[in-house]
Amino acid sequence: MIRKILVALDDTPISPRVLSAASEIAERFDAELHLVRALDVPPEFPAAAADADPHDALPAFLTARARESMAALTAGNARAALHPLTIEAGDPWHVIQAAGERLGVDLIVIGSHVFGWTDRLLGSVAGHLANQGHINVLVVRPARDAAGK
Repeated sequence: MIRKILVALDDTPISPRVLSAASEIAERFDAELHLVRALDVPPEFPAAAADADPHDALPAFLTARARESMAALTAGNARAALHPLTIEAGDPWHVIQAAGERLGVDLIVIGSHVFGWTDRLLGSVAGHLANQGHINVLVVRPARDAAGK
């Protein structure tokens, strides 16, 4: 039985599809939706930014930006509005797994992304969750275009 679903969202184009899939499952099982957003310093930032001092505005800026984008993404989704959004800094797969364990979820729903060289070398977030985590994972793929690709 699926009673609690953790939905891992970000600013990529697949996020609306991920939320839609999770919402559909939640509706069918009358399950709770819990949204999580992992914040990590983008790779294009200097390495020093990852260890910013407490007076640095970057973490607050990234958190505020994440809240705004998540509010826009979830507008009109009644199930998503029932529980507070979790925004945490850190390695995305660790943040998602820890939130899932803390909340006692039965399923994590995450989007598939295009693999870059770092994903091939280190592994994707979805791959880490599926292979190293203890919670079932549903990976939502991008929609096929009219040509079936």
